[in-house]
Amino acid sequence: MDSTYPPEAWKRLGKVLEARRGQLGYGFRQRGRFLEDRGGPPPAPSGKMVARLERGERAFYPPATVTRLEALYGLAPGSFEAVLAGGEPVPLSQDQAPAGPPPGPRSREEELIDHYLSRYPDDPAVRALAGQPGRPAALRLADVLTFAVARYGTDAALPAGEEGAADGTNGRLLPLERPR
Repeated sequence: MDSTYPPEAWKRLGKVLEARRGQLGYGFRQRGRFLEDRGGPPPAPSGKMVARLERGERAFYPPATVTRLEALYGLAPGSFEAVLAGGEPVPLSQDQAPAGPPPGPRSREEELIDHYLSRYPDDPAVRALAGQPGRPAALRLADVLTFAVARYGTDAALPAGEEGAADGTNGRLLPLERPR
């Protein structure tokens, strides 16, 4: 893509792409996670390249790079050119989006998150904590458990009589020990 567009057009493209990253569920400080999840096989765009692009600091990208970047942001080919010319990007439909890696087996943490979502289906706070994009399942589970115990009491750890605690507590919380 050539540099015939004014600097303002490149800054506009950067703002559009930053907003698009947000639409995809990646916040202001989540460029690294964004690249990890969506960057694809090498040569994937670098964090520095994406930061400079979103700030509108460069006025030239080779066509192959533009193609990779449009795919990274889930945009149809030609979207960058359209934005630079004053138009709007065209998001890929779910049917056209590049397929990510196949889902692997679900972890125990993900299964427990689903359990809490089914146990408290009407609690928007539980749903929000469980669905934080880009946050590892173990940390999301810790967030959900902490919130559930604070709101619903210690019985929220595991349902009474449900197997799952390896130490035989069957859902009872153990007292915390202070580190020495």
